[in-house]
Amino acid sequence: MPTVEIFDEQMLKAGVTASHMEVDGNSTSVRELLRARIQTGIRESGGRSYSFFVPSEAEAMLNADFDLETRTDALLNEALDAFANRRFVVLWNGEQVLDPEARLLVQPGVKATFLRLVPLVGG
Repeated sequence: MPTVEIFDEQMLKAGVTASHMEVDGNSTSVRELLRARIQTGIRESGGRSYSFFVPSEAEAMLNADFDLETRTDALLNEALDAFANRRFVVLWNGEQVLDPEARLLVQPGVKATFLRLVPLVGG
């Protein structure tokens, strides 16, 4: 199964988080990457928090009884809204992806970077 190297970065903040994700087939999309990352985060944290999208304590408690698909769908919608509003960008081998549905070719050594943007003070 092909593997994508995932990097989480934040503007003006030192440090990069790296991980790997296996992908079904030879292509994927931003939507599919986000769905897989959210599901992995929910499983790894027991639903409390996860690396890229962190619910508040109240939200985690209220949603603790939701099944994986329901939680994933809700958080995926939030993530796609954040993507559409440019709160973070996705770089696929260094090139920005603008369409969450665009097919991305998975090749050996491919890198996906999720770059969280920080708004300017007063703007």
